[in-house]
Amino acid sequence: VLGIGYNENGQLGLGKQTAQEETSLTLVTSLRDRSIAQVVCGHFHTIFITKTGEVLTTGMNANGQLGNNSTVDNTIP
Repeated sequence: VLGIGYNENGQLGLGKQTAQEETSLTLVTSLRDRSIAQVVCGHFHTIFITKTGEVLTTGMNANGQLGNNSTVDNTIP
């Protein structure tokens, strides 16, 4: 999986938050060994669904929108 664009809330899953946009395609290294079936992108978060049905989320989580029983932003799916 490759990410590009807005990443202020870590929604690209690159393990960091950046005030500037990522302007080149960047490998989401934490997903390197996973088979991703679907990616769903919002403005502040991203959902990755693996071929085995595992749901991984990253990005803004101030209201618990990532569904991971937390309200802390997540930068690694």
